[in-house]
Amino acid sequence: MTEGRTKIKVTLAGSLVYFFHAWVGTLSGQDAILGMDFMVPAGIRLDLAEGTLCLPDEVRIQLSGRRPLYNGKVIPISVDRSLAILVGRSEEIPIRS
Repeated sequence: MTEGRTKIKVTLAGSLVYFFHAWVGTLSGQDAILGMDFMVPAGIRLDLAEGTLCLPDEVRIQLSGRRPLYNGKVIPISVDRSLAILVGRSEEIPIRS
């Protein structure tokens, strides 16, 4: 049940301070729920593949009850040249082990 709205201060990673208005009420098992109305202006990104929240200074926070969507067999690759792929087209990238 919502009890009202108030201005709150949130400090992340010890130095990132944000003030915003939030709804106050009884939460089941959570201290706070920070929605997109907070995350977008604060520059926070969700990485759902990793199950993390990424702060503007690249500090990552593991989301509650989440684990990576992929298994340990993923191999990161990088492309050594600029590549633009047009809509509906594909491009082959040779992978070296």
